[in-house]
Amino acid sequence: MAFGHGEAAAGLWFVRVNVVRDHHSMNDRETSDWDTWRQATAAHRVLSEAECVQADGLAAHPEALIEAILKPPWRQA
Repeated sequence: MAFGHGEAAAGLWFVRVNVVRDHHSMNDRETSDWDTWRQATAAHRVLSEAECVQADGLAAHPEALIEAILKPPWRQA
């Protein structure tokens, strides 16, 4: 089963984007750098095992503030 919509916005990376965006919203941050998901390159649309584990933990506890994910990989210098 594919998650998302279209080819550019589908897959586990897109699920992660939305989990992080939900996390920000639940922590009173309605906009974030994660809203720029359309700028993600193909390399950023593949998740490592660690990123999958982090997304699973965040989905289980979206209210927990996690500073490590404030910037998405495609926005880091």
